[in-house]
Amino acid sequence: MTLVELMIVMVVIGIAFGLAMPMIGDSKELRLREAARMLAADIEFAQNESIAHPDNLRIIQFNTSTEEYRITSVNASPANTPITDPARNAPFLMQYGTGRAEAFAGVDIQSVSLGGDNQLIFNAYGSPDQSTTATITLAAGAETLTVQVAPGSGEVTIP
Repeated sequence: MTLVELMIVMVVIGIAFGLAMPMIGDSKELRLREAARMLAADIEFAQNESIAHPDNLRIIQFNTSTEEYRITSVNASPANTPITDPARNAPFLMQYGTGRAEAFAGVDIQSVSLGGDNQLIFNAYGSPDQSTTATITLAAGAETLTVQVAPGSGEVTIP
């Protein structure tokens, strides 16, 4: 190889590396955003389940000390027993870094603001039991992201 060919190869490698770096970038932020999307989908699942089963409403319970949440029903026996996740045929217990959320290791449930308790209950019309916006804040390192559930409509957003 001549010196010119070697320089061209080095420039091409440099450009490829420069293009790839943003994609590799901060994986914490990407994991956090995907974990928030999963939480939003699970909240919407519980909401839809309450509409489908008005005689057995669904509850999402959060535990910040164990970094987990579960979907249960008002008729669960014993109390706090998760419903069965139809996709996995397993209890609907979610903990970041394990099971279906294994890819989200390092994401924590930093705080929940659910009107003084640790749970969201949806009525038969899909409305949450909250009079103000419910918030669940997830964290990965110094990055945080908040999932919001609107009172009345139950619309789930990730601002």
